[in-house]
Amino acid sequence: MILTVDLGNSNLVTVLYDDGANRLDDDRRDTIKEESYARYRDYFQDVLDLFGHPQITAVTTSCVVPYLRNLLREVVRDVFPEAKHFQLQYSMVPELDIRLSEPREIGADLIATAYGALGKYDQPTIIADMGSATKLTVVDRPEVFLGGIIMPGVAFQAKSLHLMIPHLPKMTPAKPEKVIGYDTMTSIQSGIVNGSLAAITELAKKIEQEIDQDCQWVITGGIAKLYSPEDLAKYRYDEFLLSDGLCYLTLRWLDKN
Repeated sequence: MILTVDLGNSNLVTVLYDDGANRLDDDRRDTIKEESYARYRDYFQDVLDLFGHPQITAVTTSCVVPYLRNLLREVVRDVFPEAKHFQLQYSMVPELDIRLSEPREIGADLIATAYGALGKYDQPTIIADMGSATKLTVVDRPEVFLGGIIMPGVAFQAKSLHLMIPHLPKMTPAKPEKVIGYDTMTSIQSGIVNGSLAAITELAKKIEQEIDQDCQWVITGGIAKLYSPEDLAKYRYDEFLLSDGLCYLTLRWLDKN
């Protein structure tokens, strides 16, 4: 079985797959931000307990928190000594045509969501990943990463607004019932939560115009859960896009070996 680990700035997501890329179990928690071997070891032991101690043959990790990257590698190798371990970085996907001025700048999370989309969708895909930052990326076939857009995430916007204007309350991430706010809190929520959705919707339209192609729109990330299918319109919610991409890449690497 395959275990994928997505260590982001906000969430730590671990997913168990069988050898056919079928999801069997998953666990999502707040990221452990302390650089602690013991806490991460205990985390994986807890996840194994929850998953029923399956026999893991490969573990693939994506880590966008630089100071935790080596620690994650060390803990995974110790907890899963019999499994093959892959820690995703751009040099591991030479077949991906990364059309950035500095390809090595691409994050592991962007590579993983790109392969999640390439493995599921038949047309060019616009991926909106709403986490600590809100990222829009564009991928095309056969394996092309065209580029993207990065903007402040919902939680970051809320925190920044409160820090810059202290008399405004701290926002609880939620989507208000109406676009027009009826008090300070719902006004902030609408501005940030509805505003972020409006931004990624309008940007996706402009991306399609710029590349002159109709695209599949996919939304993922923890904040995406705030929106209903009616809110999302053309966007398709795909909770496990990143983890699925890690699984697809793992199967490719195992096959090569």
